[in-house]
Amino acid sequence: MMSFIMWSIWKARCKAIFEHKPPDPGMVIQDARNSWTDFLSSIPRVGAINSDAEGDYEVVRSTIWQVPPAPYLKLNVDAAWFSSSGYTGIGIIIRDHQGEFKSGKICRTTSISAVDAEARAVIEGLSFAANQGYSHICVESDSKPLINCCLGKITKGAWELYPSLGRIQELKSNFTSVRWEWVPREANAVADAAAAFAIRGMGTEVWVDRPPSSLVHVLSRDGLPCPP
Repeated sequence: MMSFIMWSIWKARCKAIFEHKPPDPGMVIQDARNSWTDFLSSIPRVGAINSDAEGDYEVVRSTIWQVPPAPYLKLNVDAAWFSSSGYTGIGIIIRDHQGEFKSGKICRTTSISAVDAEARAVIEGLSFAANQGYSHICVESDSKPLINCCLGKITKGAWELYPSLGRIQELKSNFTSVRWEWVPREANAVADAAAAFAIRGMGTEVWVDRPPSSLVHVLSRDGLPCPP
């Protein structure tokens, strides 16, 4: 944690020099906490944690994207967040049990923290999947704190997620079954790339059956089929 604080202080000092304004100590600490949380979320661990709710479970996987079991479709979501402005890019990718691309979406919004941005990505993803008429969804995210909250493990300090978690629970009623999985960031690379495109100002885009050419090479790295 101390390393992340020192790194955030250094970045804030550089930014202050270039922008000619004093750094905000509160934002520096928040940036360090967000980076530390993301780091912990990216560490792969072996094992599984089951929840009491039917259909809800978490599996910690390897760094390789895995196909979901039939009849589930896998909903990969990710968010790119700028702490200075709150601008958030959201990436949504849906693939079936054969690994084939079904649909995807990118959009922009604003968030108050990194984990809030990830929660908004889940909300957008569930809304998008419901509008597509899917009934069995496996939601996959590289945000460990968020997946824990979705599994009902509300941790101390996650109070800002309560409104978003309530909305997530509402959206779950649109599906026959929803599963939750945490994965390392490497296994969420396609959604991560889509979120990066969104934050760069591409606006809202929706793809059905065929991904954009900018994502084909990332999909191909998973070793799974995608439209040519």
